[in-house]
Amino acid sequence: MEESPKRILISAVVIIIVAGIMLFIFLTFTRQLQQAIEIRNAASESSAESESTDIAGATSAPWDPDFSMPES
Repeated sequence: MEESPKRILISAVVIIIVAGIMLFIFLTFTRQLQQAIEIRNAASESSAESESTDIAGATSAPWDPDFSMPES
């Protein structure tokens, strides 16, 4: 069953087009993923900075594991 050169050419063009579409989707997805990671990192950095100060603007002391509540 010999395939005609026209049919082979059409198959090759279809394969190249499908591969191009898949590459475009992959690159778009990775770019959006990278932007989401950058946004998350920026949000976590800003929340870490805001946690270091309380409402009055004073820096909060680190948690002391040896601290015990005074008995009343």
